[in-house]
Amino acid sequence: MGSGDKYLVHFLSEKGSDGDIVTDDVTENVYEGVFVGTGGDVALIPLRGTVVQVWKNLPNAFTIPVKTRIIKTTGTTASNLIGL
Repeated sequence: MGSGDKYLVHFLSEKGSDGDIVTDDVTENVYEGVFVGTGGDVALIPLRGTVVQVWKNLPNAFTIPVKTRIIKTTGTTASNLIGL
């Protein structure tokens, strides 16, 4: 990951709370999964991984059941994402 990479992260007051995902350069959080409100592609780095995984063509209202630490803006076309 280069210093110019952007990440989508969700600031949680406690695990499982609701909120919007916002763009940030630095912060990493751990999510039990990611809810996709509006479908598309989601590029993420799993909790125990270093390689970006791209989940393609996800439908609306889909939950990605993977422990995730980073959701990258590059490669993510889905929106209304919520870290769980």
